Amino acid sequence: MRINRDAYLTRAQAAIVTRVSADAIGKWHARGWLNADGARQHLTVKRLPNGNLLYRLGDILDAERDTARNPNSRRGSKRSATQLRATPSPSRAHAREGRQAPSTGAAPQESCPPRTPFHLPAAA
Repeated sequence: MRINRDAYLTRAQAAIVTRVSADAIGKWHARGWLNADGARQHLTVKRLPNGNLLYRLGDILDAERDTARNPNSRRGSKRSATQLRATPSPSRAHAREGRQAPSTGAAPQESCPPRTPFHLPAAA
């Protein structure tokens, strides 16, 4: 399946796709981000008649990738991508060992209702 990088998304949809906050999307729009060469990039947007903005999917994906790889970014990391994928969360590590994660002593919280699936527009 190919992703249509020229599709436009709302800020909330872009946040879901990239797993960043909607505020981060707004900051990429307002300030831009630095690409791998150190050049400042900005999001391509469309303004709807009601004033809402739509963001180009390709730019959103590029911004997420570049900020995740930038060691000076708050999201950036000193570890390589393979090390990031290899590091399990504490609850998963305990599950593999057959133990439960340590309890914080708080009452268990109710689980959130499942999200509705979000589908990316496919390329023509």
